[in-house]
Amino acid sequence: MILADKIIYLRKKNGWSQEELAEKLGVTRQSVSKWEGAQSVPDLDRILQIGKVFGVSTDYLLKDDMETEESVSESYSDDDGSLRKVSMEEANRFLRINEKRAPRTAFGVSLCILSPIVLIILAGLSDYRPDFFGSFTISENIAGGIGVAVLLAIIAFAVIIFIMSGRELKDFEFLENEGIDTNYGVSGMAKERRAAYSSKHTKNLILGTVIFILSVIPLFLSAITDDDLTAIMGFALLLAICSVGAYILVKTSIINDGYNMLLEEDDYSRERKSDKKKRRDIMAIYWLIVTAVYIGYIWYARAHFWDNSGWGKASTNGLVIWVVAGLLCPVVSRIVKMIRK
Repeated sequence: MILADKIIYLRKKNGWSQEELAEKLGVTRQSVSKWEGAQSVPDLDRILQIGKVFGVSTDYLLKDDMETEESVSESYSDDDGSLRKVSMEEANRFLRINEKRAPRTAFGVSLCILSPIVLIILAGLSDYRPDFFGSFTISENIAGGIGVAVLLAIIAFAVIIFIMSGRELKDFEFLENEGIDTNYGVSGMAKERRAAYSSKHTKNLILGTVIFILSVIPLFLSAITDDDLTAIMGFALLLAICSVGAYILVKTSIINDGYNMLLEEDDYSRERKSDKKKRRDIMAIYWLIVTAVYIGYIWYARAHFWDNSGWGKASTNGLVIWVVAGLLCPVVSRIVKMIRK
């Protein structure tokens, strides 16, 4: 009896349809149909999985002259342990989707960094060069209104990108939050692909970090001129350069994290997964506090310094709060982790 006939026999013996067997193996019904029709042969990983599902040895499946089932002690059960199984097909599909979404997500992060640039530039022009556009004079209110509108529009577009990217990996959320058990060959494949990418990942980390360090150069150059408008333009250029560095770092980190998820290493070890939700809730509270401080500062500046600084300038100065909060974020996260330990 050949492999195709044995699969049919074992499937019917267990009372499963092709759809039910396909679901247990993490493949399509068409794949099972081709196996049973001898139109294709499962690969070695899949044969091992088939043997576990039916509770028979691989010798029985592969040897045509072996007609008697050779059972194994470890049989398959839908409730076999508390860990989610990840097949080779699922792992490859996840890595493929993750690599495609990485540049889009990184672009969304860059947009968030770029979003206040229009507000910064217009606020600076309204304060120091209101006649920059010729006969049309830009006031602080107009500058602030246009700048905030552009900022919100860019952030809204970035949020849409994040939502769409998240939906692509909706079927794989368990990789980030739950312990997993990979089928034979999955870990080896993930390690091999991560090793092949490691050189590029290291180069991208170095390049992104160097870009962030060099981003302060425009501020130093603008300080030489001793002109406030030049300083504001220098800060806007700093954000533009930072957006490039962020794109490189976020993209390469997402791709590398995909391999770590399958291997359950670094930030995706089982220990860190169990603690991740609690830390995420604490960081959400942290950013809510930062937002409240920023809004409070803007309100206070409008109420007390309207004549001197203006709304636009107050909003621009308030961006320093976000910069400081971003720099302190890793520190706060580390402190929270130490306290929990």
